[in-house]
Amino acid sequence: MNEDVNIRLKARDEATTAFRKAGAASQRFSKTVSSAMIGLKGLLGGLALRATLGKALAAFTEQEQAAREMDQALRTLNDTSEESRRRAQEFASSIQAVSVHGDEAVLRLQALGVNMGKLTGEQLERATKAALGLSKAFKMDASAAMRPS
Repeated sequence: MNEDVNIRLKARDEATTAFRKAGAASQRFSKTVSSAMIGLKGLLGGLALRATLGKALAAFTEQEQAAREMDQALRTLNDTSEESRRRAQEFASSIQAVSVHGDEAVLRLQALGVNMGKLTGEQLERATKAALGLSKAFKMDASAAMRPS
């Protein structure tokens, strides 16, 4: 019977040692996974920031290109005044504030109106609004709505 007790005690001791080792290994694994998750969060956060900055840069570049197109259109009419440039930009921003159209799209539409119809000032603004309205009503491209038929 004494031998039976010794076998049970030895088995218990070996099982306890095995469970302690398994517990320690589990804790090390948990720390490793936790560290990996922190690294992954940092990587994903960095990628998200990079994507956001890329989109912002693309939008800025598109805005600058549209402004250059409008400036070029105004120059075809020998209008290099800051007033005309400012008015076009303010009008585009006002349309953007109340619609789904970005100011760069409105600037391009205005440039088309200047180039095709030699429109300026209030005429250009009315024609741009009309083209946007037609494009929505008839589900067509705003540039096509601006072109004379």
